[in-house]
Amino acid sequence: MPPLDVKNSYIVDWRQLRRWGIPESRLPPDATVLYKPPTAWEQYKGYIISVATVLALLLALVAFLFIERQRRRKEEELNSAMLESLPGLALLVSPQGEILRSNQIEAGALGDELGEAAPPGRTYLDCLHRVAGQDGVMAAASVAQVIAGDRISATAEVPLLSGNRWLEIRAIQLPQGQSGSLIVHLDITQRKQAELELIESRTQIYHLNRVAAMGQLAAALAHELSQPLAAILSNAEAGLRFANRESPDLREIREALNDIAQDDRRARGVIQGMRAMLKKQDLKVVPVDLNHIASSVAQMMRNEATLRGMSIQVLLLPSPVMVQGDAIALQQVLLNLASNGLDAMTGTDGARCLTIRTSGESNGKTASVWVDDEGLGVSREMADKLFQPFFTTKHAGLGMGLAICQSILDSLGGRIDVKNRDRRGASFSVTLPRA
Repeated sequence: MPPLDVKNSYIVDWRQLRRWGIPESRLPPDATVLYKPPTAWEQYKGYIISVATVLALLLALVAFLFIERQRRRKEEELNSAMLESLPGLALLVSPQGEILRSNQIEAGALGDELGEAAPPGRTYLDCLHRVAGQDGVMAAASVAQVIAGDRISATAEVPLLSGNRWLEIRAIQLPQGQSGSLIVHLDITQRKQAELELIESRTQIYHLNRVAAMGQLAAALAHELSQPLAAILSNAEAGLRFANRESPDLREIREALNDIAQDDRRARGVIQGMRAMLKKQDLKVVPVDLNHIASSVAQMMRNEATLRGMSIQVLLLPSPVMVQGDAIALQQVLLNLASNGLDAMTGTDGARCLTIRTSGESNGKTASVWVDDEGLGVSREMADKLFQPFFTTKHAGLGMGLAICQSILDSLGGRIDVKNRDRRGASFSVTLPRA
């Protein structure tokens, strides 16, 4: 029987090692130690790992909260710096309309009625209603849409209840990640006053131009009044003769009285038209008939044309041409164009006829009235400057007539154009939106 190769193995009692102070590192590598108690790691390994994991999560959460706090702190500092740098009253408003923060500017930007800057916690629209009323809140409806998140930005001009003061409200949504909106109030009272003064100055110019136009039409108006007055006198004398007969014919007397009443109404219409042109009033955009305005202008200018050896032709659409405009202002524009047309034909040879006509655009949205003359026409260089203030081709002209005409039409939402005719002369068109 062959011998067995048995590997030596050492068995050591851990208690004896501790007793004799022999370190475990001096034992052979293959020694087996008995009665050795387990270490804390070996006994509580699962608990230690769990506790360490929880501590790591807590440390990560604390670090995240610290970083988030620092980020929000920097964000608040940035928002504060942004608010402080903005002119006027700046507010941060939540999507629910609550004022979160303001730049603490005095309440003058919101109105003296508040007595203090809009405090955080109050509803923005309530503050606006307090200083601007319901009309102001309605005017700032687009701002309310920005607050609610329905729009990105909006601008509104709101008058304050205190009177003579205006606010411009600018609202914009904050970038993603920052809920709410930024609202800035700017005092635009001076700008509004300047606009009102400009409108008042323009109204004064309109009035002066109407008065100047009436000076040119004095002869025509005198002629228009002389006709109905002469007819009234003639009918009155005829009525007296009929009444002095032994057997007066009541039917003839009645006809004479009816003619007198009709001529009186015609004379009164001429006078009222003159008073309306001389009266200073704001433009009123209402439906008006271009055919009627063109006819009245032609009637007023006909005597002036006759005195100059010219004629006026009227070509109107068969049905009324209703547009949005101011009858007196449009009459002033056509009178100016007709007067310019007569001046353009002065000194020319051949037939000199001024044509006033109406037309409807193919799109059905606008209509036009045209003033065509048979003068020398308009050069390209002149056409570029024709509507500029103080540009004139007349020796005694001020150069304000066409500029005022263009300003009037701009106010009415229309336009004025000029082009040369195929034969000779120029053609001015006034285009307005249909009523």
